[in-house]
Amino acid sequence: MLGPNSSQLLPIDELSAEERHDFLAAWAKGNRVVTEGRSRARLVLSDGWSLPIPMVRTANGWSFDARAGRQEMLTRRIGRNELAVIESMGALVEAQNEYAALNPEGEHAKVFAQRILSTPGQRDGLYWVTASGEPQSPLGPIQPQWPAR
Repeated sequence: MLGPNSSQLLPIDELSAEERHDFLAAWAKGNRVVTEGRSRARLVLSDGWSLPIPMVRTANGWSFDARAGRQEMLTRRIGRNELAVIESMGALVEAQNEYAALNPEGEHAKVFAQRILSTPGQRDGLYWVTASGEPQSPLGPIQPQWPAR
């Protein structure tokens, strides 16, 4: 339906059953074709999500533009990654403010952590191991997936 090599754009085998179900449910709620000028259009679901592969009018009728679709998918992926980084930075700021409020070093002035992981046995970073019943570190009860340095 999406044209030659469409499996490279949307590899159905890589989508989970939940993702396919969510798409079909959104499709069932409503969909429409929205034109962009006289020669371009997009398939848009009722929730506002649009298929990243635009349709273009050719001499033979309408077809999907795989090249533009590849570029749009890359743009969306980069956008999602940027949003994830922005969210992570917000969490880092929140953890730093919590660290400063806890004042684990006993400083008189507001001090921010200079490390993500505390030195073993210390509370000089945003994360330290806590025993049961102790307040969590500013980054909470996470188990870091990176090696401590």
